[in-house]
Amino acid sequence: MQYWINLIGVPYDHLFPIADEAERLGFTGLALADHLAVPTLIESPYPGGVRPWTETDDWPDVWVMIGAMAARTTRLRFVTNVYIVPMRHPLITAKAVATASVISDGRVVFGAGIGWMIEEFDSAAASFRTRGKRTNEIIRILRDAWDTGRVTADDTHYRFAEVNLRPQPASRIPIWIGGHSEAAVERAAKLGDGWISGAASLRVRPLIQPSPSLAARSTAASL
Repeated sequence: MQYWINLIGVPYDHLFPIADEAERLGFTGLALADHLAVPTLIESPYPGGVRPWTETDDWPDVWVMIGAMAARTTRLRFVTNVYIVPMRHPLITAKAVATASVISDGRVVFGAGIGWMIEEFDSAAASFRTRGKRTNEIIRILRDAWDTGRVTADDTHYRFAEVNLRPQPASRIPIWIGGHSEAAVERAAKLGDGWISGAASLRVRPLIQPSPSLAARSTAASL
């Protein structure tokens, strides 16, 4: 059994003491939530009902925090729950996650989500409507970049000539997909190494049958 601590809503100055104590007590890892910019006025409905945080709560950059906490621990793992993938260009994400993986000696899990807050996407001039399709493209780009150290893209939303991404992680970075929609579950089966669930019941019809290799290595993580 693995035990993770979800740090959503935890004040910034508590994060380092929690990391120290979590490692001492034998927890598997810590989960950090992500928002780029939280609008003062939010009208988008929060998945699951009432938001467990306010617009004035701390939202430190997850990869800066993971790198900092990894530098003071030796065993603790870190996952984003979840990183809003379509809010950033894939090369920016690939660089940040790869660097955190190298700093932590491979203790990073990339928890990916498509986001729910229209106002946040608007503030970053990112398309909310195309976020699902862009996330699928981005995940493929990230996997190529991390696994090979170089990547090119020629798809609907992202196109660029081959580039080299360094540092290259020494070990494979697991990708866990978050979300309760049928599209999220399908994305996890097709593109991910596991699935992140919140405290909710999931009732969706089977969409595809994962390959035996995927089923063997997948992890359903409840954080």
